[in-house]
Amino acid sequence: MAITNQERVGKAMDLLRAGLAPFVEREVQSSVKAGTVRMDAVRRFADDPMLGNKPIAQWDVAGLLKLMWETWNDVFGRTLGRAERSLVQELRDWRNKWAHQEPFSSDDTDRALDSMSRPVTKPHGTVVRTLWGELAWQLGGPKAFARIAKDDEAPATCCVNSSSNMALA
Repeated sequence: MAITNQERVGKAMDLLRAGLAPFVEREVQSSVKAGTVRMDAVRRFADDPMLGNKPIAQWDVAGLLKLMWETWNDVFGRTLGRAERSLVQELRDWRNKWAHQEPFSSDDTDRALDSMSRPVTKPHGTVVRTLWGELAWQLGGPKAFARIAKDDEAPATCCVNSSSNMALA
């Protein structure tokens, strides 16, 4: 059975959440320790009372993206640039379109999947292009990423194959 564009975007949102959550949690905790933001200020951005009782790593993608947008200057603007901020807003728009079950054309789907799989520039200009590169960076920082950097050079695009599994191609 063919997978719909709505389902493709939904699966990509799940992967986006899984990739963003550890990063968002780490950046927020770092900012709380540095005193640039208070944890109660972070929690107030969770409209859903269920989110306030969960660790950030368990928040849904809507909560993560809203938190990133609303705390940009205090938390995320220290390590990410304006292009990434624009990408966060675009991802919020795609997430809202998906959540409200608006139709996705093939072009919309391609754009949403492309936006969710954009390479990320880390501190010191390191560009991470793949899920594996991001995992290496999160688990071991620059030293771990350096070990797999050659494998991370090929551009990655997020796609969904016919068996409904997300894959990097």
